[in-house]
Amino acid sequence: MIKVDQYTCGQHAFFSLHNGENENDLKNMLKSYKLSKLSGRIVFFNAYDAAAEKIWPQLCIELTDAEEIYDYDYDDNLQYNGLEEHICYLPIPFSPVTGEKIEFETVSNYNIDSDRIKEILVERDAVPKRRSNKNLNKIAKLNEEINKLTKGIADIIYAECEIIDESSVDCAAMVIENLIRKE
Repeated sequence: MIKVDQYTCGQHAFFSLHNGENENDLKNMLKSYKLSKLSGRIVFFNAYDAAAEKIWPQLCIELTDAEEIYDYDYDDNLQYNGLEEHICYLPIPFSPVTGEKIEFETVSNYNIDSDRIKEILVERDAVPKRRSNKNLNKIAKLNEEINKLTKGIADIIYAECEIIDESSVDCAAMVIENLIRKE
């Protein structure tokens, strides 16, 4: 059983690993699924299906692929430019070793002040759109407040993506903002 903390914001629940900062805890939780040796490659996300407006905890295996990059210099000589790394995430709802469904247990429940986030969004939207240091600093300060309120929540992966890679991952604060705006 994978232990998670649940964060409720309005009508939506988000998750993070319980004691997610401690890699040994994740390793111990993965033992029952015989996945502890893969703990360095397993990543926890909130999976989000926008069409169904549903969020659930999801473990993924991080797959890394590297490709050598070459380019031509000014003299038309082929030159090695390094490696370009691609990261993809493979959702694992079942243990590939035991076939057992990966279960999540909610250990702690936290409430996020959605009314405060709404106030911050209204205040941020009211900042004049013309670019100035004063306006940019105000927006940055308001964004920081939202980040503090949503701190600890795992990143979001979009379930409707065919290939889940770095472009399909978002921070939870952005998704929470969008869901609150819809309410």
